[in-house]
Amino acid sequence: MVRRSESQFKADDRAYPIRVKFKAHIGGTRMLGLPEYPETWLRRELPKLAWSWGPAQSVGSAATAYYFRSIDDAQRFVAAFPQLELADAIDGPVYTSPAKSGVFGPRP
Repeated sequence: MVRRSESQFKADDRAYPIRVKFKAHIGGTRMLGLPEYPETWLRRELPKLAWSWGPAQSVGSAATAYYFRSIDDAQRFVAAFPQLELADAIDGPVYTSPAKSGVFGPRP
């Protein structure tokens, strides 16, 4: 039986406690008019193992995931790149959940 190595995406997804997903754009982040590549900022601002990044899955669009070990680092990153759009598909027609349909009712 052939044993396959685990993808870096899966390893990062399990290892890092915080993941922030952004919509991927055709032409990359330079098309958004960012002052620099997000990965350049990360390399300059955070220690090596404090972050990682890679492809992600999202409903209806490609996405990029950035992984962090601390909430503070994730917040700094998001604040540095307000042009990036979260890969949020909760309001889309494909996403289903009892909470979305109101089955659970309002919270007290």
